[in-house]
Amino acid sequence: MKGSDVASDAAVACLRLHLIDGVGPRRFRLLMDHFGSVDQVLGASRRELMQVRLIGEKTSDTIASHHDQAFVDDELERAKSHGLRILCQSD
Repeated sequence: MKGSDVASDAAVACLRLHLIDGVGPRRFRLLMDHFGSVDQVLGASRRELMQVRLIGEKTSDTIASHHDQAFVDDELERAKSHGLRILCQSD
């Protein structure tokens, strides 16, 4: 699900990264500082991801292989059912 009345495209991308196991607020910020955008993080190779401080082999593998949209869609549906809107920093 791309951006909708529940979340902008940017918020959907941020949500996708936040929902990856092992990516909490600290690693999210380190990844953003290194790559500059969520799209760059999600498009990075395992090798590129491992160049980021505190991103080890397991986390880089998880990010590089994460293509499951179901978790994102579930979160967007939950937000919609409660009348909520998901925002990210750029919103």
